[in-house]
Amino acid sequence: MKNNLIICLLFVMMAVVSCNKSFLERLPVGQVPKERMFQDVEGLVVGLNGTYSIVAKYHMGAFGMLGDLRGDDVVMNPSNDVVLLPEYNYQVEIDNDASSTSVIWRTLFEALNNTNNVINATVSLKEQFPNRHIAIDSVRGQALVLRALINFNLTQAF
Repeated sequence: MKNNLIICLLFVMMAVVSCNKSFLERLPVGQVPKERMFQDVEGLVVGLNGTYSIVAKYHMGAFGMLGDLRGDDVVMNPSNDVVLLPEYNYQVEIDNDASSTSVIWRTLFEALNNTNNVINATVSLKEQFPNRHIAIDSVRGQALVLRALINFNLTQAF
């Protein structure tokens, strides 16, 4: 009887202590919310650098080969080029999320979203930091050029 009482008390104490939900509200690892990211000009530059990184990885990936694959200018080795083999054989399935076409669209829209966030944040940062308007305008101009490049690449992939 005494053991049951102790077990019940322990269970009740654990239930009361574990009801705090703040431990569930954690930020995803490696991601910062927009509100915290674009609080100052340095955050704006970091956001733009992240977009440059996404676009650079995209251009060094399968996109460079996609035109040659579809133009039949490449000889494929099926044992080494597993990712691009369905593209080469025109066997891409719509539901296949790992195809190079899906990767291109997903990567480009991620970069486009980041670019739009940077562009939208420049307006409020110009009001908060009027003495840094040259740096903010520089970041905005680079983001506008990146957005144009991304839209051009989306058109090419279409």
